[in-house]
Amino acid sequence: MSSDSPLVSSVVGETAVLQSQSYVNDKAADALAQECQKLAAEGIRHFIINMQDSKMVNSIGIAVVIEMIEKAIENNGSVSFCCASPTIAKTFQIMGLRQLSAIYDSEEEAIASIE
Repeated sequence: MSSDSPLVSSVVGETAVLQSQSYVNDKAADALAQECQKLAAEGIRHFIINMQDSKMVNSIGIAVVIEMIEKAIENNGSVSFCCASPTIAKTFQIMGLRQLSAIYDSEEEAIASIE
């Protein structure tokens, strides 16, 4: 697996946990999306994005995240988020991402939801 990527913190079964960067703009979101595509080609179907280090997400970053979610759903998988700040969680709510994915308080809770 591609777990040697700095974006990937762990891979267990068909689930990968990725770490977002401090500012999720087009470049950071593209890096996450590319890593998800690479992992999906290796059989990973579920992705958890740990937002602990993220302070802000811009509109282009959200658009890329929506594409990631849609691709995962097409492949019978999912994208969920954990450790998001209240501001990011509210942004995801306003943008409708919570209709397509879930946000968990902790990484452990996100992983348990998939198992």
